[in-house]
Amino acid sequence: GPRSPREKVVYWLPRWHVETWILHHLGKSGLDEDTDYKKTFPKQPDWKAVEKSFVSEFHSFLGDAGGNTLPSLLFAYHETRRIII
Repeated sequence: GPRSPREKVVYWLPRWHVETWILHHLGKSGLDEDTDYKKTFPKQPDWKAVEKSFVSEFHSFLGDAGGNTLPSLLFAYHETRRIII
């Protein structure tokens, strides 16, 4: 059904390109959010690895483990935690 007027919603938006988030979750180091990684992006990313890394990182964040992530992902994690806790 439609969202109620009181329902909280979070939009997850990368700072520049979603490819940066995906490469982060594929384990690529040295990423920044000002570089366009579209030309170096793999044609067939390992989506299972991306999923596993994302879920692990997000659960670690919710458990206050912190960690090293991209600033826009950190912001999304904070906003999500803010509305669910």
